[in-house]
Amino acid sequence: MIVLRLRGSINANISSHSKLYYMAVIDYRSEPQALTPEGPCKFHIVKTGFSTSRTNNTDFFDYLFRDLRNGIEFHDTVYLTKRSAWKIESLCRSIGLVLPEPPYKITPDDFDNRVGYGTLKHRALPKSGRVVAEFDRFWTKEYAIEQDPSLAAIPDPEDAVLEEVTLPPARKPKAAAAAVSAAPAVATTAPAEDEPAEVMF
Repeated sequence: MIVLRLRGSINANISSHSKLYYMAVIDYRSEPQALTPEGPCKFHIVKTGFSTSRTNNTDFFDYLFRDLRNGIEFHDTVYLTKRSAWKIESLCRSIGLVLPEPPYKITPDDFDNRVGYGTLKHRALPKSGRVVAEFDRFWTKEYAIEQDPSLAAIPDPEDAVLEEVTLPPARKPKAAAAAVSAAPAVATTAPAEDEPAEVMF
């Protein structure tokens, strides 16, 4: 069930002539969302969701981030494809999730309330033209503070999960692994998220 709440006011005016008419005058103005600035930041993962794209059948994580520089919250997604594997792995390293040899298991709960670092950029959405913030890359704490020492002064949230955790490995049965290796490659139309040429931290 999806509940949509429209912010604004609805004024009902009643005019009576030969018949009684009811007319609703809707004064709706969407409130612009605050846009967090670009650049290095320290973030808190408030909530993580998992879904599958209807257009290309690609799985992805949907994150609600809070920029700890200013408290502004925003969404960003990471698609689970081979081309975007670098992004999910660098996010894990940033927030203290230790990666074993693949394959390994990961759930939305593993991300929630963790703190990390990265750089933000702005992007205009193609259909609406609305400008949103999204991560360009994720950094470890040590590297982030080297790049921007002011990040060291930002306190952690009270409910933050700070200890390192090693993700559990996932072992495939030999028959299933053989079937996967023999299966033909399936093209995907998920957004390209190739690893940048520079070294990721």
